[in-house]
Amino acid sequence: MLNTKSLILAIILFINMPCLYAETAQEYNMRGNAYYKQGAIDLALSEYNMAIVIDPQLEEAYNNRGVIYIKQGKLELAIADFTRAIELNSNDAQAYYNRGHAYANQESLDEAIADLSQAIAIKPKYAKAYNVRAVAYYHLKDFDKSWDDVRKAEALGAVVNLDFINELSQASKK
Repeated sequence: MLNTKSLILAIILFINMPCLYAETAQEYNMRGNAYYKQGAIDLALSEYNMAIVIDPQLEEAYNNRGVIYIKQGKLELAIADFTRAIELNSNDAQAYYNRGHAYANQESLDEAIADLSQAIAIKPKYAKAYNVRAVAYYHLKDFDKSWDDVRKAEALGAVVNLDFINELSQASKK
């Protein structure tokens, strides 16, 4: 049996144990990234949620959680997270790209183009942003701008989907 002093010490240690093993928001975020790379989306989401609870100013965690929400088809939640990431860092080309991608998936093409253009303004050699913006322009039937973005994406080393190029060729008669 424990004596009174030992019992009190055990209780104090138990109560303070979370402090002894406290992790930073960045550690949760990094573990979320590792889970994401392994395909463990639910575990990654849980880690990003913890990172945000610990540090609501951690822009990366919002960006990362938003990517998961896109994969889950939760576009409104994704857009909200990317918007928060942009509020925390208005020079984050990745957050603008991600939000533009979410808007494109939602078929909010004007918003998608605005965000993708902002990503490109911040990072002019952002090939993926040109690629997605080309598709948005295609859906708006602005084929000349779509072709311009296809060429720019390819010049920057992006591989543009051949089926998309064929569709664009047929639609634009080029």
